[in-house]
Amino acid sequence: MSNARKLANLLGGGAFNSVGIDDNADTTTLTLDTNEDVTVGNGVYVSGDLTSLTVDKGGIDRSGNTTRIISGRSGGNYADFSVNIAGVGGVNRQLYMDYQGNMTLDNGNLVIGTSGKGIDFSATANSSGSMSNELLDDYEEGTWTPTLPNGGNVNGITNARYTKVGAMVYAGAYIHVDSIPNNNSGCDIGGLPYAVAGSSMYHGAGAVTYVHTFNWNGTGAIGGGPTPYSGQSQVYFHRGDGSSATVKNSALTSLQQFIFGIVYISDV
Repeated sequence: MSNARKLANLLGGGAFNSVGIDDNADTTTLTLDTNEDVTVGNGVYVSGDLTSLTVDKGGIDRSGNTTRIISGRSGGNYADFSVNIAGVGGVNRQLYMDYQGNMTLDNGNLVIGTSGKGIDFSATANSSGSMSNELLDDYEEGTWTPTLPNGGNVNGITNARYTKVGAMVYAGAYIHVDSIPNNNSGCDIGGLPYAVAGSSMYHGAGAVTYVHTFNWNGTGAIGGGPTPYSGQSQVYFHRGDGSSATVKNSALTSLQQFIFGIVYISDV
C-alpha cells in the first residue's frame, strides 16, 4: 500500500497514530515521502469560507535564495496568474498576469511607497547623448499661485495649473494684474510649483498666448515667452532687441491680463 493511501486511510479512520504525523505540539507535523513528498513543518492553514487549496501543475518552491510561485496547468499548457481577494460583492480579481508577463491591476493603484523609487527603464536603448538617469520617480499635478515679486498685484487667477513628470515641469496660468510700477525692476513671475534646477538651467521653453488689449510686441521679449531663473521659483522675460537683458516693469504698466505657459527642468 502506498504512503498516499496510508495517509488517506488515516485521515478517514480516526486519530493520528502514524510516525511522521502528529496533532500535538512537537517537532513532527505531517511527513509523507518516498517520492510522494508532502513535507509540511508549519503553516498551510485554510479555514472558514472558500476553503479551497488547489495546485495543478504549479506550486511554490525555493530556488537558491528565491521563493517562486509557479503557475502551471494540467497538460503543460500556458497558464496565467491572478490574485483574488474576497470582499463586498464576492471574490474579485485584483491583479492579473498573463503567461507573457503582462500585468493588469483590476482595482486600485500602483503605489510607490519609498521616495526616490519608481519605474526603471534601464532595459531600453540609450540616446546618443550622455545618459544620467532612467528612473521615472515622480508624477504630480495640481494648481499653483503666480506672484509678481518685483511689484504689482495679481488680482485674479482664472486658472493656474502644473504637471510634473520626472524632472520636467509644465506650469501655465491665466492671470489678471494691475499696479505694475513704472520702474527698472525686471517683470518677474514668481510662485512656480517647483524650483528651477541649478547649474545654469535657463533653457526652459514657454510662450505668452494672450494679453487682452496690450501690445506685447512692444516689450521686445524674445519669442514672447518667459525664461526660468536657474535655482529659483520664478521666471523673467528676456529681451531680444539689444536694448537690455530683461523686460522691465516700465514696459508693462498697462498690462491687465495675460495667459502664459512654461516647461522647465527641476531637480526637486
